[in-house]
Amino acid sequence: MSIAVTARSTARPERVVSLFRRTIPTGIKHGTVTVLWKGEAFEVTTLRGEGAYTDGRRPDHVFYVDRIEDDLGRRDFTVNAIAFDPVDGSIADPFGGLEDLHARVLRAVGDPIARFSEDGLRILRGARFAATLGFELDPATEAAFRPTLDVFRKVSAERVREEWMKAMKAERPSRAFVVMRRTGILDVTFPELAGLPEGVAGSGFALALEACDRAAREPIARHAARLARQRRALDRALRRDRCMGGPDGPDRPLERQCLGILCAHHRLAHPCRGRAAHGRLGGWRLARSHRRFAQWRRDPSRGD
Repeated sequence: MSIAVTARSTARPERVVSLFRRTIPTGIKHGTVTVLWKGEAFEVTTLRGEGAYTDGRRPDHVFYVDRIEDDLGRRDFTVNAIAFDPVDGSIADPFGGLEDLHARVLRAVGDPIARFSEDGLRILRGARFAATLGFELDPATEAAFRPTLDVFRKVSAERVREEWMKAMKAERPSRAFVVMRRTGILDVTFPELAGLPEGVAGSGFALALEACDRAAREPIARHAARLARQRRALDRALRRDRCMGGPDGPDRPLERQCLGILCAHHRLAHPCRGRAAHGRLGGWRLARSHRRFAQWRRDPSRGD
């Protein structure tokens, strides 16, 4: 069931439920009720404020407010902190979101560090919006990404994967990955790729993103295009490494980094298992990937 409209109201959840015959208590604990009307679903949320974010993911408690400005003050970016009143046609824009919208700028609401410390996913959303909306990050907003990476580390793998998939639907998903690498997000979500030597990341990584942009606008196809292009770059790097007479064997730094990329792709494909690639549930897949990688290293012409 898709949501046709999301609305905010001063009416408390129990009042909303009493006014309509068909409702779903979607998130009634946090003031949200889904109203079913003429075959459409309308998500109605009571104006609210939020308490502290102890776990860096969700507020410890919420409380209801009567002013739309107070509700908008808890949003992540100014372009998401705009409200339209369908009764009188007025627009509430207390944080200059319309101006930023026209300037195509992503700016945090209020203090960026405070906003990103509330929910660690917000910095990844900023990178995703840079791609899907084609906006530029406000310098002060981007500067707050690195200081809040510890909060981002608390975000579940499922939520991270969802943002990656949404970024892959952008016209140029590479914009999101450039922001992620520049701000340190990639060091957390994909350290094996972010830590590659400059000779590989500076060329192979860029070419992989180019291939990703050119692929059909479907997340899985773009992930496949990025991985395929990345593999060809690693193939060249491994051949060059062997020609230079470097030490052979599984402990070679470049091979460890390449194997690490396989591990990272496993985590992205199976987020519900978290770090299971190093545990019982994902061990057999990792072992199989290791064998395939070893075969490919000996003879890249054999393919996957």
